[in-house]
Amino acid sequence: MIELHGFGNQLAIGAAVTVTVAVASFLFGTVIGLAGAVAKLYGPPPIASLANAYTTVVRGIPDLLIVYIVYFGGTTALSKLFGRYVEVSSLGAGIVALGFMFGAYATEIFRGAVLAVPVGQVEAARAVRS
Repeated sequence: MIELHGFGNQLAIGAAVTVTVAVASFLFGTVIGLAGAVAKLYGPPPIASLANAYTTVVRGIPDLLIVYIVYFGGTTALSKLFGRYVEVSSLGAGIVALGFMFGAYATEIFRGAVLAVPVGQVEAARAVRS
């Protein structure tokens, strides 16, 4: 049996926070990924270029740098925007940063999945629908 020496409660709280960040950033990133994939596939050229730049830049920047930019840069940006000191929550910054990063990868996953559907299947679906 593993002896936790009284740290079991803290481990449980840490696990709960980890699961919260993981689920929230997954949901946030999935929404961004779907929007990015739609923009890249069906959007007008300026919007598609913007989505392409987002995925290229975010996937090329180290993850920790994005976390730092969201946490420290978010505090600075919000403080300047509101004219008073605004501190960004570490939990919120983590969720936004991880969701933002996951969104770039999810964009490419969704785009690739749509492009992997054979043309015959798309035509058959359109024929059944009409």
